[in-house]
Amino acid sequence: MVLFLKDSGQMAIESNNGELIISWPHGRYDNDHFPKGFFSEEVKDFKRSHDTSAGKKRGKATCILTIKGNVATLRYPKVLNAHDPDIDDGELTICFKDKSRNVVSRIDFLDSKGNFQENAARSNWPDIGEVLEGRRSLTEVQYISRNATLMRQKKAEDNYRCEACGYCVEFKKGQFIIDCHHKDPVAMGERETVMSDLHTLCPNCHRIAHTSEKPLSLAKIKAVLRKAGLPVAKG
Repeated sequence: MVLFLKDSGQMAIESNNGELIISWPHGRYDNDHFPKGFFSEEVKDFKRSHDTSAGKKRGKATCILTIKGNVATLRYPKVLNAHDPDIDDGELTICFKDKSRNVVSRIDFLDSKGNFQENAARSNWPDIGEVLEGRRSLTEVQYISRNATLMRQKKAEDNYRCEACGYCVEFKKGQFIIDCHHKDPVAMGERETVMSDLHTLCPNCHRIAHTSEKPLSLAKIKAVLRKAGLPVAKG
């Protein structure tokens, strides 16, 4: 196992035994260690433990693990980690590039106070940026059709304002920073979409919506915002 510095100056760990090591910029424990095979099979609400480290100090954390597709969700209930009060009883989400779960796409964390940290940590495994950077290749891309006219109508109907937080910014005359979110992802397959299938969301709330495999409902997005002490749209 070799310690090295990322370009950002953040400490990370390189391992030769196939384990995934997540390095955190803050907190008592610098790293979470997941042994080889930890994410190999889909599970639901499965209790598992893994090592933690901070310098020469080693610890143990227990989580409730759910893996489906390319997303792994790890919850750390206090009742399972009473031995160490410094373990936050939050929710760690690891998004992988695909179902093989051997390339990390993003690591997010929702702490016990409701603070959402996007791209909160780095790992020793390659991420999508590291894999694709500087290399040209011919790739077959599956294009998923979206009804652009319907989405424009939905945004206009909501006055280009986020339904979750109320955010609205016109950065140029007639141009707004706003997304149109499908309650059921278009990747689920071909179907007819109607206006009621859509939500108008700002980029931040749109990302929150996709922090779980099944997108969060508008009510749940608002609950995350309230818990974090952030503005919530009326209605």
